[in-house]
Amino acid sequence: MLPHSANPTALLTKTILSIRQSFLISSLLLASGFCLTSNMAMAHDNEHILPPKLIDDLVETYCPIAATSIKESSALSYRCYEDTDANTEYVLDYSIDFIPLIFTDFNKDGNVDLALEIRSSGPLGGSAYTTSSIHYLLLDGEQQLIRDYQVLLYAPFSKHIVNYQVEDGQINYQAEPNFRPSPEAYDDSGELLVAPLDFAVNWVDGAPISTEYQHNCQLAKAADKRIFTANIGVTRYRDIGMHDYLQEITEETQLNKLMISATMSGCDNRKVSFFIKPTTEQSLPVLADVVQQLIPISNYAGQLNMLLRLDRQSQLRFNERIPLSDQWSALVRVERSSKAASITIDLIEGE
Repeated sequence: MLPHSANPTALLTKTILSIRQSFLISSLLLASGFCLTSNMAMAHDNEHILPPKLIDDLVETYCPIAATSIKESSALSYRCYEDTDANTEYVLDYSIDFIPLIFTDFNKDGNVDLALEIRSSGPLGGSAYTTSSIHYLLLDGEQQLIRDYQVLLYAPFSKHIVNYQVEDGQINYQAEPNFRPSPEAYDDSGELLVAPLDFAVNWVDGAPISTEYQHNCQLAKAADKRIFTANIGVTRYRDIGMHDYLQEITEETQLNKLMISATMSGCDNRKVSFFIKPTTEQSLPVLADVVQQLIPISNYAGQLNMLLRLDRQSQLRFNERIPLSDQWSALVRVERSSKAASITIDLIEGE
């Protein structure tokens, strides 16, 4: 049933807008003045050449194992396809372009890093036809990849469609809502009703941080964002959220044959997620046992104690958000299948 406000002209306009946005990224990349020179397309500038081993690793990563890759031209363009029977209903066949943008030492370790766009077009599976991302690649002294940070430009149901421009060694982004998941952001004529989001990526202590988070979020000012109390036996790294460009902090550790990964994200309020799964020789303990092991090693012991109390009082409901206090709530999911046994605990501040 159509909404009362709908009319054929408006529906046609929205349909055209949806189709237009599905292919918008390709036209934007060509028409918006991204400073992509022929030197960039040829994978080098006046001083730098993209390491051949890195190119091989990128092709191997972005062409599935089942596919074969062939170079399409002298530029960094490759075709990924499956050599299958012609009668096969679905054949993987798409192209990948690597477009180097910046060569510089992002994390100040003395090694030249780079930023490049990776663009895929063709039948990628499901409704995906075109995807595009900016990748900040950190390299070691042997020009081997050690970290890959990503800003998503476009995917069919991505939260935003992102335009960018390279200026003075910096990539400046402008994000507009994608009509497909957010039609309410546009009026019936296709005009945007909300202001676009402008941001760049800075580097602080060797990790990227968006100016959107850095300038507008209370959590950016927090001095201590550690999830676990220990410094030994904990792997920590920071990233940029794919859809909201906020900082994501991930910490990983192993405790009593349990592998624990925890992520903290948010702008003004925190969301802390614990993902726990057993090692191969261990079965998944009950929730109370897991929480009791987390409490001594976590900076969120108070919230976990509240959760444990609810569990012991049989007041905990799985897959449903439940209040812990005036400021915190929790959502617990348990998967007990033998191949994917896990417990996920989300602690959510405010909202």
